[in-house]
Amino acid sequence: MKGRIHIALALAFAFLLTGCVTGRDLFEENAVAIQKLNNRISDLERRGDGFERELQAARVRIPSGVLAVESQRETAPSASSPVSAGTALDPRAGGYENALALYRAGDVDGAIRGLREFIVGNPRDEQAVMAHYWLGNAYYTERNYTKALRHLGIFLKNRPQGEKSEPALEKLIASLRAVGRNDDADILAKEGTNAIAR
Repeated sequence: MKGRIHIALALAFAFLLTGCVTGRDLFEENAVAIQKLNNRISDLERRGDGFERELQAARVRIPSGVLAVESQRETAPSASSPVSAGTALDPRAGGYENALALYRAGDVDGAIRGLREFIVGNPRDEQAVMAHYWLGNAYYTERNYTKALRHLGIFLKNRPQGEKSEPALEKLIASLRAVGRNDDADILAKEGTNAIAR
């Protein structure tokens, strides 16, 4: 009987010891995972700040004094953003052409991620202006008129007489009306891209 008690106590002690080691390992794994998440959050905040600075630099004014480009913060996309199911292209791979191909393939969410990432990574690139046009179109498609205003306004400020200026102006006017800014829409409808201050 004493032998059985000793064996039972030894087994209980072994289980207890094993549980402590497993708990300690689990604690250390969680600490590492938390540190990785903190690093990722810091990286996303830096990228978001860069995107906001780019938007602030590209503010567009309409003569009535109301901004076409709102200052609402928009965070940068995550490098690990998921790709829409069934889409062969990956917006994380970067590149204006890749994002544009996603848009044309109907993957509006993937295109938005790709275009935003391209603009953040290449703010001075010649294609960044066109990326704003396509980003404005993508937001317009999703009926996110506030963001459509922002990007279409940036495009028109930089290319008031470009090939895509007329459709951009039409969508900008429609977006202004959709958010209740009819006076600004009327000014743009009457004066065209000349109404957008330089």
